[in-house]
Amino acid sequence: VDVRENLAMIIKERACIQAEIARRSELTPMMLSSALCKKRKLDANEFVRICEAISVSMDDVAKYRVSEKKEACVHENVSNSDT
Repeated sequence: VDVRENLAMIIKERACIQAEIARRSELTPMMLSSALCKKRKLDANEFVRICEAISVSMDDVAKYRVSEKKEACVHENVSNSDT
């Protein structure tokens, strides 16, 4: 599990503004965006600051899973687009 994917999903679900998270995390918006898209690595300090900025524990990010309901919707949308 890549915590960058989990961070991106949590940020999306919470409708957070990436520019604000970047500011609070002492990152540029480009650095945050690149990390969330897995184009750059996050160091441990950056990960901690992002977690603090979105008020979620590092452990919760590591254990994060898409809920079954949301997962079912994703699969349903994929199935519908195949027809």
